[in-house]
Amino acid sequence: MTGKVGAPLGRPSREGPADIRWRFSLTRVPIDRGGYDRTGTYWGIGAPLYRYEALEPGSEDAAPEGYFRAARREAAKAELRSRYPLARFFR
Repeated sequence: MTGKVGAPLGRPSREGPADIRWRFSLTRVPIDRGGYDRTGTYWGIGAPLYRYEALEPGSEDAAPEGYFRAARREAAKAELRSRYPLARFFR
């Protein structure tokens, strides 16, 4: 019998409508040498991990949030802008 082994890495993301002027919080998530964040979630080793969360406008149920990897913050911003062309960012 074959089957899926193990659990998915990280946490799930939630996408939102691309045509809204979302304002994002974008933070780098510290990962230890074993590939775990501070809460014990396993992400593996690789490029820096970033967490994004839209803080306005709209309801919290529809606001995008999630994680992805990028070489640096400017690359992370570019990735979010490719998904959400009207994106703005908190400092």
